[in-house]
Amino acid sequence: MPAWRHWIRGFEMTNGMARENGEFGSSKARMKAQTRRPGWAFTTVWFLVTAVGVVLCGFLFHFPGAFPPNNREAFNLNPVGALTAGLGTGVLVGGLQAWLLRRVGLRAGRWLLGSTVALFLVHALGDMLPDSLALPLMVLLGGWLLGLGQWWAASWPVRVGLAWTAINGIIWAVTLWVGYEAGHAMDDWRAEHLIVAAAVGAGIGAATAAMWLWPPVLETVRKPPRQTRPRDAAAGTGAGSASGSP
Repeated sequence: MPAWRHWIRGFEMTNGMARENGEFGSSKARMKAQTRRPGWAFTTVWFLVTAVGVVLCGFLFHFPGAFPPNNREAFNLNPVGALTAGLGTGVLVGGLQAWLLRRVGLRAGRWLLGSTVALFLVHALGDMLPDSLALPLMVLLGGWLLGLGQWWAASWPVRVGLAWTAINGIIWAVTLWVGYEAGHAMDDWRAEHLIVAAAVGAGIGAATAAMWLWPPVLETVRKPPRQTRPRDAAAGTGAGSASGSP
């Protein structure tokens, strides 16, 4: 097995997941693991896949007219920009995160969908509205939409979901505005996209990686223990009784 797979499997996500050979271990091991936090290896790779994924999207899926200061004060009713940038970003970034969650044994089935829909809506705001509306809406709402989409995907309780969404909303707003101001000063849409993507990707990646260190974030998204089906249990009991009879 490649070394990188050993490293990823070594994350162990010690949040009630003590697994052996792809299955949950004893209940005692699970209870002990619940008191521990995910390893730094997981949070480091989470940060990297998020930051690099967003930067790649800023490079691959954008073109003139696909980001706020390009529309000026006109409505751009062509949905190609939102579809390309939004769905492309959601699939790439959400897919990388979902892959990582699945690799460490967490439920990731809806993560890709929630992230993709949220990022599509964010890009629709930026690609189709006049700049005077698009930029403020993207700054103020973008991170909240992403946080809500991932809250739905993870099925967190209210306290955890609000915290995750608020962190996304605040960090997104700050980093997007700072990145926009830095990139816009260069008067080059290519540089602007890369600077904004780097700022948002690094900020959101670092903030959400830190959130995974908070144990309540893991309590809902971890996979439940595998349970024996009644039919199998009955069969096992019957076999045991048969073998113990004279």
